[in-house]
Amino acid sequence: MPDIFLSYSREDQATARRFAVGLERAGFSVWWDQSLNAGESYDRVTEKALAEAKAVAVLWSRKSVDSQWVRAEATQAQANGTLVPAMIEPCKRPIMFELTHTAELAHWQGDPHDQAWESYVAGLRRFVDKDAPATPAAPSAPDQAKRFPAAGVAIAILAALLVAGAGWWALTSKRGVPAAVVPAEPAATAAVTLAVLPFADMSPAGDQEYFSDGLTEELLNQLAQVKALRVTARTSSFSFKGKDED
Repeated sequence: MPDIFLSYSREDQATARRFAVGLERAGFSVWWDQSLNAGESYDRVTEKALAEAKAVAVLWSRKSVDSQWVRAEATQAQANGTLVPAMIEPCKRPIMFELTHTAELAHWQGDPHDQAWESYVAGLRRFVDKDAPATPAAPSAPDQAKRFPAAGVAIAILAALLVAGAGWWALTSKRGVPAAVVPAEPAATAAVTLAVLPFADMSPAGDQEYFSDGLTEELLNQLAQVKALRVTARTSSFSFKGKDED
């Protein structure tokens, strides 16, 4: 099941590719017609992906508003409650979609830190995560249960320790000056920038990704409360997930 179904006009393929790459870097699984394998039926595969997608990103442009395929996909997404549209160039949307909130991304060229893009990604994430259980189900295997008996407690304890250590280090990093006499620097002039990279799922069965992702996000959120630190946003940090880079 894909997180996001990307609907667009063929004439906007370059822009659609930019969106697909940006969304995958944000941690989503994306289906678009470039995902079709040789010999697959376009209609059947597209309909299945559209029905199963948690969110449908419709890219409105002067070409796509005239596309029967895009209109049909947008109509189906609206009926399913999964429509999350975006404007990729100034145009008049079909009247039935005028009342649907649409992100203005005609200016977006791939910057993951663009405010409008980050807002759009956050909106998509709400759709993708809306059916996720409030608390992850406990692993069924006995040894897994013993290995992760209190995931929430572990995250909270580790987050508290890391926040305390980071705060102390930030305030005492000036060599030779005791912590008690180091003036606290305003957040705007903080010199320490920190990124929390995604933890890997090292469990024997490889089914604890929710735990490693949750740990990463909890540490990121807690460290963001320390005024002496500049913490890199989740979107940028998670773009390194599954990659082996320097």
